[in-house]
Amino acid sequence: MSQVDLRHIRARMQRSTSPDIPTSGPVYKPFHPYAKIAPDALTRAEKRRKIARRKAERHPDPLPTPPPSLPRASSHRKMNHSS
Repeated sequence: MSQVDLRHIRARMQRSTSPDIPTSGPVYKPFHPYAKIAPDALTRAEKRRKIARRKAERHPDPLPTPPPSLPRASSHRKMNHSS
């Protein structure tokens, strides 16, 4: 980095209003916490999937299917039936 670059940066820092930084409103930091969380969350989700798969392999018997329920009548139909 040359002296010219440093001088330019110092001049920009001393300026009261910079085009990059808004004077009002929230200041967004370049390193957002979510950027750190995302990859870890992905690995956690993968672990959960693996555990779920293992459980499924251990218990091959399928879950009992609920009895087929009659389709619910819409509110419009119900009103017609009651009257």
